[in-house]
Formats: sequence, structure tokens, C-alpha cells
Amino acid sequence: MAQTGTRREQRAAERRRQILEGAARVFAEKGYHRTTTRDIAAAADVAEGTLYNYFASKDDLLMGLVGELAQLDRQQAMLDEALDQDLGTFFRTYLAYRMGHTGPYQNLLAGIVPEIVHHPELRERYSRDFIQPTLAMIEGHIQRRIERGQLREVDGPLITRLLISMMLGLQMLLIMGDPVSQDAWAHPERLINALTQMIIEGVR
Repeated sequence: MAQTGTRREQRAAERRRQILEGAARVFAEKGYHRTTTRDIAAAADVAEGTLYNYFASKDDLLMGLVGELAQLDRQQAMLDEALDQDLGTFFRTYLAYRMGHTGPYQNLLAGIVPEIVHHPELRERYSRDFIQPTLAMIEGHIQRRIERGQLREVDGPLITRLLISMMLGLQMLLIMGDPVSQDAWAHPERLINALTQMIIEGVR
């Protein structure tokens, strides 16, 4: 019975991922507002009724995609593992991971970010489910480094928001087509080094 349950869970996870990948393609091509659940079902090669077995609405699908991009569990694991790393190594590893994970989704982000910003309900869910947990994780990491003597006493909550704002601002410039940002993103090692130097000099 356990094996049957495991296979069922694996199939459900694969189908959910299939639907999310279809939604990502359609949102990137048509934008969130013009995309219908029928479009998503067709892109995912599932019946529209099957889609509702996994997501209650198009808004839930959008939040599912944001969850895949945020990867909160993975971020927490990285932060926990990084406590024994020096700051430079940690920031380079973390920035490389975030850039590598979100980079392929720039077209998708361009299609969904305006919807999140302009719809109060989506904005509230995004803040509650992703932004606030991310802030709490990074604040906790900074505080633990302070307690270990790896960082001087700093305003953890403010530093956390400055770090997040820097990354979000860079992604927004990419979405807007800024050529300098696009060139920097195309050379990740140079960008990571510049960001790490700026961050390390600030927090030290």
C-alpha cells in the first residue's frame, strides 16, 4: 500500500509540474490577463477539469508558479548550510543559485509581475506567502552570524530589505529591457563579483 501511495503521489507531483510548466509558457506568451484556464490546459496537454483537481483558479496557478520560483525550502536549506561558510563564499553561492534559477523565467516574470502589483488580493498573497517568509529567513541568517561573531552589529531587518530590493530592482531593470543590466546578467560571474563586493563591504 505504501508503494502504491508513493507512486500515486509521484504521478500527482508530475502532473502538477506539467500543469505549471504549461501555465508558465502561456503566461509568458500571452500575459496573465489574456490567458484562460482552457489555454493552460491545452498547453499542459490535460483536460480543463484535470487542471482544477490541482489548482482552484488561475490565481492559484499563478501563486504555484511564484512558489516554484521562490523555492522557500531550498533557500532555507542553503541558509542553514551556509553558516559555516565565509561571507564571500556564501553570497557568491547564493547569488549564483538565484540567478541561475530565475534567469530562464524573465519573460514569465514580465508577464506576471504587473498582475501581482496591480491586484490587491494577489499582492497580499504574494507578500504573505513568499516575501515575508523570505525576509524572515534572511533576517534569521544575519542574526545568527551576528551571534557567532561573523558580522558586526547591524540593523538586520533593514539590511535584509536592502539586499532583497537590490535583487528585485535588478530583475525589474531586466524586465524593462535595460541594456546595461542585460549585459551584466549575460556575464554572471562579473555581476556576482560586483554584488558580492558591494554587500560584503557594507555588512563588514
